[in-house]
Amino acid sequence: MSIDLNCDMGEGMLHDDEIMPFISSANIACGYHAGDRDTMFRTIELCLKNSVAIGAHPGFNDKPNFGRTPIQITQPALYDLVMNQLHDLDVICKELGAMLHHIKPHGALYNMAA
Repeated sequence: MSIDLNCDMGEGMLHDDEIMPFISSANIACGYHAGDRDTMFRTIELCLKNSVAIGAHPGFNDKPNFGRTPIQITQPALYDLVMNQLHDLDVICKELGAMLHHIKPHGALYNMAA
């Protein structure tokens, strides 16, 4: 039996590098609720160094509220919101020779989906 120890990463916290050796999968902020291209790049590098599965953590484009405020959008806008973030993270994965393993929505997007 195995247990997946999963953690949200790349959100601007100061200790991602210290936590990474203790987890098996990471949900990496895709730049909308937190993070940016540089943070995604560094976090994917940490995942590769520590053999951690790489996941996308898309959220609403709402950094002031950390993606925790529900936003009503159309289905096509929701599709674009998520796909743009997945694309941005996947481009970096490919640059580093990594593979995207999973997707876990963040904050209000996650709660609304539930």
